[in-house]
Amino acid sequence: VVDLRADKVVNVQEVVENSVQNSSLLETAMNTHIERLKSRSLAGRVVESLTEPQRIQLTEAFTGPLEEIPLEEQPELTGLIIEEMLTISWLPDSQVLRVRVKHAERHLAKLVADRYVRLYINSQSDLRGQSNELAVEFLDAQTVELKQRLEQGEAALQAYRSDNDLVTVEQSQQIVTERLSDLSKAITEARVELVGVESYRRQIIAAGQELDLIMNLPFIGGKLNVAQIYNELQGLKTERQVLAGTYFERHPLMVENSAGQQAVTEALWMAIGQGSQEYSVEQARLTEQLASLDAELDAAKQESRRLESLAIEYRVLSRKVEAQRDIFDRITSRFNETSVSQQINSTTIRILDLAALPRAPVSPNIKKIGLASVLLFGFVFVGLPFGIELLDNRLRSFDDIERYVGKPILGDIPQNKNDQAEAMARLSASDDVTERESLAAIYGALRLSLGTFSKPLSLVVTSSVPSEGKSIVAANLAATLAGQGYKTLVVDCDLRRPSQHRYHSLDNRLGLMEWLRSDSPIAADLMADSQLGIHTLGESGKHFLLSSGGSTTHAGSILENPRMDQLVSRLKQEFDVLIFDTPPVGVFHDAALVGDYADHCVFVARQNVTTRQKTRHSVNLMDRSRAKVLGVIFNGVTNLRAAAGGSGSYAGSYSERYQYGYGKDAKGYAQAYHQ
Repeated sequence: VVDLRADKVVNVQEVVENSVQNSSLLETAMNTHIERLKSRSLAGRVVESLTEPQRIQLTEAFTGPLEEIPLEEQPELTGLIIEEMLTISWLPDSQVLRVRVKHAERHLAKLVADRYVRLYINSQSDLRGQSNELAVEFLDAQTVELKQRLEQGEAALQAYRSDNDLVTVEQSQQIVTERLSDLSKAITEARVELVGVESYRRQIIAAGQELDLIMNLPFIGGKLNVAQIYNELQGLKTERQVLAGTYFERHPLMVENSAGQQAVTEALWMAIGQGSQEYSVEQARLTEQLASLDAELDAAKQESRRLESLAIEYRVLSRKVEAQRDIFDRITSRFNETSVSQQINSTTIRILDLAALPRAPVSPNIKKIGLASVLLFGFVFVGLPFGIELLDNRLRSFDDIERYVGKPILGDIPQNKNDQAEAMARLSASDDVTERESLAAIYGALRLSLGTFSKPLSLVVTSSVPSEGKSIVAANLAATLAGQGYKTLVVDCDLRRPSQHRYHSLDNRLGLMEWLRSDSPIAADLMADSQLGIHTLGESGKHFLLSSGGSTTHAGSILENPRMDQLVSRLKQEFDVLIFDTPPVGVFHDAALVGDYADHCVFVARQNVTTRQKTRHSVNLMDRSRAKVLGVIFNGVTNLRAAAGGSGSYAGSYSERYQYGYGKDAKGYAQAYHQ
């Protein structure tokens, strides 16, 4: 069991392997333990703890007797344990690791498993103890070094305070700040007084020698001495006005009054001058006081800046000391905790259960092998064929044709080893009896499907997609019918990719398309019509070919030419059987157009080429025309048994019956037949 955290006697933090707090860290821790358990170093310690006979017994279970193996070729027991015997698994949703050891000797397997776990727990405890010792040594050295740094920092801070005559920087800054405040207040008051005095001076200067204006100034006229002299002067003036009503200017009383007014006026101006002089003196005093206060303020500001600079340096030194003190406290606390943890066995791994002695072998497991065999058999013989059937929807068997297409099978043509088209087109004349009889069987199926073989008979031969062999089937079917005595004409209506002329190495400049484009009437003797250019094939005189007369991509418009109906009607009068070779109806609609001139349709499908859905769709297209699908010829059959599928009647109904009838003695039977 790997516990999330170790039991703690005191509340201390572990130096290594801190508690796992979430699932991702738990997963990392468990995977780490698994890899350590699988290490070669631990396996080596387990091997060293075993006795020599036990080591030999462990090894010989995998190698056989060691005496028979050269020493240099003997395997290493450590590698055998890790690769062959040991299995470590993590039980889901738990902190439990399962250690399994597999060996032929069950007691030895139990011994190795128990030894593995105990040695691993011991190694983890040793590792933890070594880690704690290294941590204690490191923290001890760090404590001494940090203590020295702290003492040096405190000494530097005290020296800085003494050198700059600072009780504390904060107190010095407070004193300077208060001084700056007082000076600023005094300067403000002095400036206010100076502004007032200067205003008085400007008013006195503006009044000039106008006595009445000066006396109207309250700060001059309001002075007690000036007001008394001015009142006395006003009294003399009033007295003169009274005397002037009685006496002349030179009367002694009048002269005395004038002398008195002059003396009082001079005294008044002298008093006014003294008052004005007082304000001049006050202005000078205030100006000098402001200059002195400004000087003191500048000095205080300079002192404040000096103290601020000292404060910055002081704070830097103080913060360094505080940081060193905090680190020192933390390291000291961790050192004490680690010292205590060193004395405690706090491993997080313990044994939940010792290895159990097995009562039965774990391998080979007969039940598992049997179940696996049954599953494998079911997959190979049931699941795999069923899956192939679901995924591969190509036509593979006769049963596919009748089940999905819904048409009878007219016959099958086996895959020919000769891949030349010219040779394939002459299978009806082949020396291989099997190939000839396949075509004969198709002829017989046609006779059975038609009931009465009424003349004239016209057949459309088509397929779903190209390369299914419909042109080769048309050529061979015509040759087979001609061999049965029917005057047969193959009309190459595959105007897009004509091929009938190539099978017989004929020129294709004249033919159906050339005649339809011309305005020439139908000749009385069709064989002599140079525009049609009907070719005679073979020596029977019953096999003929009307080639396409070129190729075009506009086949639809040509086949719908009204002259086509006239030509087909005339050809039916001349020949017993008309076979129209047309393009694949699943690609072009030409076969459906030609179907309006024919009686029936023979559909060609090649094994493992086209899909069931495509074939069914193509057959439905032909059934909408006048020439309904009479049946399907299964072409290119490579595996007759696969084509027969689960229905054995097919294998006995078509090619297989001919192979059975002729087999390896085919030539002998053929000779007997001809005789």
